[in-house]
Amino acid sequence: MSFFMRDKKESASEPAAPPIRLSSAPAPLSATPVVTAAEQPALSSEGTLDFPAIYQFAKVSTTSFTAEQTLDMLEQLPKEMPLEMKRQTVQVTLGALGTAIGVNRQSIVGDAAQKRDTLQQFAETQGKKTTDYISETESQIADLQRQITQKEEQIATAKEKQERIRTLCDTESDRLESVLSFFGTELTLTVTPDVSLILDDKESDTEDEPSEFKVAA
Repeated sequence: MSFFMRDKKESASEPAAPPIRLSSAPAPLSATPVVTAAEQPALSSEGTLDFPAIYQFAKVSTTSFTAEQTLDMLEQLPKEMPLEMKRQTVQVTLGALGTAIGVNRQSIVGDAAQKRDTLQQFAETQGKKTTDYISETESQIADLQRQITQKEEQIATAKEKQERIRTLCDTESDRLESVLSFFGTELTLTVTPDVSLILDDKESDTEDEPSEFKVAA
């Protein structure tokens, strides 16, 4: 914005640069459409932002000659051109445009300042949303981690009970084997007992524990 300020001590003998030749007159801007919350701008999948959409969402007032058009005009000037000559050239061009489309330094500066402030506010708003999202997600992760820990403890308990079941069954089988050995192996019969070893769910004293792992104390 400072490039529009004139140096009070500029030399009167310095030649004025020729006006910039615009390729075409600025196209009239359409009225700002009503943007709903669902259309709020966001970062695209390519990692870019639609700045005009942000300005429309924030209802930034339109102007006949924008700050972006001014930037395009400045890019036409040679990089080696002195700053003061650039200022003179821009002012000559704006003076010619002012009569036709009502543009002046104040309107361009106002457009640039309003858009700059809008972008800053947009970034801060998105930053707050990101912070809230991170906080909520971290809370969900902590809850999931607690559930994982609980399930791991239940798995460990189930394994311990299964080992206890196997130990008790093996011990009692050994005792019964002694009876078979006492009477002789020729009397040994293989029988498949018609007995369900799966306890009913109502007998479970732990909601999440498989009932088949219940073992008497």
